[in-house]
Amino acid sequence: MLIIGNFGYRYAGIKTAEDVEKLGQRNLVAHVFNYPSSVEQWFPYPPAERRRLLDVWYKEKFEQIQTEVALRNIKLSKRGKYNSFDCELDANELPKLLAIDGITMVTISEIEGLKPIKQRERKRLEWYIVQARFIWEVEGQTQGMQMVEDQMLLVRAYDFDDAEQRLQQKFIEYGEPYLNSYGEMVRIRLDCVLDVFETTIIDKVDPNGEEIFYTIKHRRMRPEYEWHPLQDQERD
Repeated sequence: MLIIGNFGYRYAGIKTAEDVEKLGQRNLVAHVFNYPSSVEQWFPYPPAERRRLLDVWYKEKFEQIQTEVALRNIKLSKRGKYNSFDCELDANELPKLLAIDGITMVTISEIEGLKPIKQRERKRLEWYIVQARFIWEVEGQTQGMQMVEDQMLLVRAYDFDDAEQRLQQKFIEYGEPYLNSYGEMVRIRLDCVLDVFETTIIDKVDPNGEEIFYTIKHRRMRPEYEWHPLQDQERD
């Protein structure tokens, strides 16, 4: 992956590696990330050995990059790790860098002689998830258990506030009173909006499956969810 520019700033007419290459020997300031295209070769080893082998891979890959591409002013990432680094190089050397297996992303932050321009922000409709909590209010109820309902609503809006605002009428309509099977009046009142999430949906929802919301929590480990792949291999 190649990213030209940063934090909303771009270079006019420079969008691809080919565009950059045409700049010849102009100096580039770049940040490089690398990671193995496959890690299956290390599956048979225990975790500590895998970490060691991965560190060896990073160092060897870093040495390969230096051999194949003329880099200058190299600065390793924090803690001296070889998995990412800042550097400078000539523009016409960029294709060589991108062609190396294991290079996952190169971000070009500066191009000699060119001034970045700030991109004009253009609002567009995006897909958001609004997590709302409703309280079921039954006529005359003063004690006992009260029903609480959590909903996830998908809405297209310009931003987080707009997403919540667009659902206000729907919340009102949902709260219209009705009679339950006992003849009691019931209304479902919005208690609060718990959160608003921006999704990764670009245009249409994929009918084959589209991630629109997730949470990550922790719970106590259970024996039935233990995974020991190396032991399984030995049994086979």
